[in-house]
Amino acid sequence: MNEEKTKYVEVLFVMLSTGNNRPHQRLWKDVAGFCIHLSRFTKCHLYALRGYEEGKNSHEHLILLVPSDELERFNDRFPSFQSWKAWSWIHDVSPFKPELKESAYTYTLVKHEPVLDGDSDTFFCPKYYTRCRRGACSHKATINWQQQLELF
Repeated sequence: MNEEKTKYVEVLFVMLSTGNNRPHQRLWKDVAGFCIHLSRFTKCHLYALRGYEEGKNSHEHLILLVPSDELERFNDRFPSFQSWKAWSWIHDVSPFKPELKESAYTYTLVKHEPVLDGDSDTFFCPKYYTRCRRGACSHKATINWQQQLELF
């Protein structure tokens, strides 16, 4: 895949809540597990913009994006995804609304503490293609913080 040609498209706005006072490292690990499950189910690469709040109401908000060349596959497979199988606590998985893009980004990345690439995973590979299973996923290098800022 050519780095410059891979465009990511927002597909979901997600809220995942856990038990009270759950440490953020555990929350991040659990959310990453949810994203891996969704990625493998839809057979699509996912990029997650993540913001969290810990304490009495530990939860995380995500804006999930897929490469534009995988959008059709995602839209075909996602309707049969059963989120309760991947997340047993309170959650809300909604289609991303382009008219609320600015509000969604502000709410996720400004009101909540952003989860950075070095803190926890933000890119999820479904290991669908042979190159991905061999560790040479061509999508992983196609998004970075500069592109993330351009999305907003």
